[in-house]
Amino acid sequence: MIDVTAEPGRLILRYRRTSGDDDWEEASHPVYLTTTPCHMGGARHWFRCPVAGCDRRVAVLYGRVVFTCRTCRELAYPSQRESTLDRITRRNNHIRRKLGWPVGISNGNNLGKPKGMHWRTYERLCHEHDRLMQQILSGLVTDLERLTGRKFQPGPERV
Repeated sequence: MIDVTAEPGRLILRYRRTSGDDDWEEASHPVYLTTTPCHMGGARHWFRCPVAGCDRRVAVLYGRVVFTCRTCRELAYPSQRESTLDRITRRNNHIRRKLGWPVGISNGNNLGKPKGMHWRTYERLCHEHDRLMQQILSGLVTDLERLTGRKFQPGPERV
């Protein structure tokens, strides 16, 4: 549980922490606040990262021993940990959702235009989908070749 005391321009965070099997100890950290004006009036409140030399203006602080910004904590967004193939697949699934198609490369394509969508938009999305599918399949073949140590040659088309 965290006890928060508000003072002008800062918050004092008081909490108990432990590391592994160590005893609990009391911790108290000031977190300074800042504001920026909003376009339509009023102000937006921000935390200042308490790490020396950082002082970033952030909306969220992440706690452990000390509450810090995600940069100081060296946290990454899920999309920053994605491989190129994962990123292309995510983009392709986004297009499939727009088209009302089930996500996933094994669920077919050209499953019809959603009602109300302009034909030009539909054709543009289908073209982008097909381009991304080609990249995904090429990436899968490359990964398979790397894993198996074999080179795959395109075979004759089967009907």
